[in-house]
Amino acid sequence: NGAIIWQKNYVDGFNAYGYSITSLKDGKIVLLGTHTGLQYQIVAEVKVLDNIGNLLDSAVYPPLNGWGTGGVAMTNSSDSSVSITLYNDGFVSNNYYTIYSLNQDLSTRWSDFIGFDGSFTNAHGISSLPDVNVYTIAYYDNYFYSANVLFRVTSLKKHNHAGLLLLDSIYEFNCITSGVTSTNDGGALICGIQDTSIQRNIVLIRLDSAGNVLWQKQYGSFTNEETNVVKETSDGGIVLLSTIADTVVPGQHDLLLLKTNSNGDSLWSRNFGGILDERGLHLEEDKTDLVILGSTTSF
Repeated sequence: NGAIIWQKNYVDGFNAYGYSITSLKDGKIVLLGTHTGLQYQIVAEVKVLDNIGNLLDSAVYPPLNGWGTGGVAMTNSSDSSVSITLYNDGFVSNNYYTIYSLNQDLSTRWSDFIGFDGSFTNAHGISSLPDVNVYTIAYYDNYFYSANVLFRVTSLKKHNHAGLLLLDSIYEFNCITSGVTSTNDGGALICGIQDTSIQRNIVLIRLDSAGNVLWQKQYGSFTNEETNVVKETSDGGIVLLSTIADTVVPGQHDLLLLKTNSNGDSLWSRNFGGILDERGLHLEEDKTDLVILGSTTSF
């Protein structure tokens, strides 16, 4: 019913930031964040908790070469473990993103490079379903790692849970991609933002299991819409969580929840918001219900 069951802080003498959270099949809770300390200026950190928040285990992931690492995103793996993405702040300009698949004791099962310096990935840039492959995306405004410079490029990679790279493709979707989710048929859904000189609209892209683009569609109105969360629902449909401009108060925002069928045809949409500023952060399906996480200043 939304009542707080327990609440705990994990405190030492240094700053710590939590970015991603998930629960495992055995009831444990896993947190991914970034922690400052003495040996390294900043490191990615994973904490494992029991179902009432007691700390069971933790591990940090220091840089192989550079100033530090930062935790970015996390998804469940099929064997009751997790996969995470990290940002490495390297010497000079050698910054990059990597994926780490973790064993249950938080040791590294395998890792791989997923993004060059100049790329961008966020909390919705990694996705996996139980016993299915792991997808990661990285977005580039300018892609310098080919014979010719490419613009607005998305790099999509797919690994199986043993670490084998199954797909490594570059796409010119001509939009800013912001999130990926695995589909039950082994493919992927990618959401993004179509940024024009006039306004921003929502983009939805569907790929098959081989990485072929099945379709790319755009949704929008006379206001700006920005999305970073897409999910496939149990009925085979698709839901997108977006942040849109408030039509009453300038400079403020509301949430937009959009549902489509499997072909991307719009079925319904609904706005949520108060007087001031609301922004969409995360979306999950609970049986046939939808749970939305956001932020608000309206209180």
